[in-house]
Amino acid sequence: MGLIPAIDDDGLVLTESLANNLYLARKHGGPLAPADVREEGQIGNWTMWAATEVEPYAVEIVLAYDKGIENTPEGQTEIAACARALERAFAVLEAHLAGRDHVVGGSLYCCGPQSR
Repeated sequence: MGLIPAIDDDGLVLTESLANNLYLARKHGGPLAPADVREEGQIGNWTMWAATEVEPYAVEIVLAYDKGIENTPEGQTEIAACARALERAFAVLEAHLAGRDHVVGGSLYCCGPQSR
């Protein structure tokens, strides 16, 4: 597909970074791998959430700066709209993390109180 990053693992070619991560974690285990099918579902859910609820808005903000429009009325409106969308998305994550040290399971420390 001409995309980077890509992996070729004995003929299995994956060209999406999130798919690469999920595949490698499942294949090799370790702290990023799900402990069971339930955690695998939750990891998939949060992975897709990040791709659909966070990434598009974060990319739009970066692109506004890349285009040099961050200080124009159009750019400021676009950045503000994206920031509001990100605030809503991160409020969901913060609510999920209330009383937890991990987004999923307990093997990978990623979002506990010490990192905030």
